[in-house]
Amino acid sequence: MKKINFLYSIVLSIVLIACQPSQTASQEQNLQVAQRQGSIALSLNTNDWGEMMVQKPGPMIDVRTRNEFLQGHIEGGILVDITASGFIAKIEELELDKSQVIFVYCRSGNRSKTAMSTLKDMGFIEIYELNKGVLGWERDGKKLVK
Repeated sequence: MKKINFLYSIVLSIVLIACQPSQTASQEQNLQVAQRQGSIALSLNTNDWGEMMVQKPGPMIDVRTRNEFLQGHIEGGILVDITASGFIAKIEELELDKSQVIFVYCRSGNRSKTAMSTLKDMGFIEIYELNKGVLGWERDGKKLVK
């Protein structure tokens, strides 16, 4: 009887795992919902974010401090410190096309989520945020430039 219960538990676990949608499928559903709402503001994992940058190139905003940026940043990152006064004005100074895709990242994903919300409020219609930030980027074997 114990063997049957054990085997039943294993089979049930396999079925439950196999029936869960993949993260990519979930993100695709989120993307479709966001597109129907007229704007896209999504947090993506490292691989999906990297793929999106290849598919839809656009400016990449690093919202960390200057000191953090100098310690290492993603190649092509533009520093606009979200903790400094005048974040919105500094974004406006860049004269970015609000209909163009924009990427945003920070150290761990917290500040970039705030920045993503701010950018959406400013009228940007397609924003992708790097979930887990540069910590996740490095953890996944990606390089930073100094």
